[in-house]
Amino acid sequence: MSSFWTQRNLLALLMILVFIRFGLVPLIEWQDGRHEQLERKLLQYEKIVQTIESVDVYTETLADFNVSLERASNYFYADSDRAKLEVQKEIEEVFLVNDLVIKEFNWVIDSNGPVRTLRASVRFSGSIQSMIKTFWGVERLPRLVRVMDWEQRVDQSSDQGLGLTSGRVTLEAYALVLREGSPDLEQLLDNSSGPISGAQSE
Repeated sequence: MSSFWTQRNLLALLMILVFIRFGLVPLIEWQDGRHEQLERKLLQYEKIVQTIESVDVYTETLADFNVSLERASNYFYADSDRAKLEVQKEIEEVFLVNDLVIKEFNWVIDSNGPVRTLRASVRFSGSIQSMIKTFWGVERLPRLVRVMDWEQRVDQSSDQGLGLTSGRVTLEAYALVLREGSPDLEQLLDNSSGPISGAQSE
């Protein structure tokens, strides 16, 4: 009789183990999988909510950036076949207004890229006062023209104020490709990590 109950207990235990292995374990694994999916979806949902909440901030930042970029573009010449002519014309006008004579005007650099660098070497002569006023006038041009370096000879034996001078100055201007009055944003952003070519002194 005891042997019968022992076999019956073993059979019941076996059935319980089979149920656990093929019924309960898969159910627990399925629940764990669903729990992980829910956690991932919750994380994605939180990221989407954060992004939506930040749209106004991103929009405002982008608007400020576009305004700053548009203002900065006013300091550059438009990159075209007439860029050199426009730069040279403005430089010559400053020299003329301040009575500094241009003896020679040569372009020494014209680099291509998102920012085109135009560098010219100008030989001049006149009074020292005229030279100072001219250099100051170049720096005050509405569009960016930099005095990179200069060399000069001074004759203080003249009766004209501080004396006379002659020498050479290197000037540099920059041109951008403009689209409907705005800079080419895609090119500028793609190349924003690189330095402006040719900006060092000779």
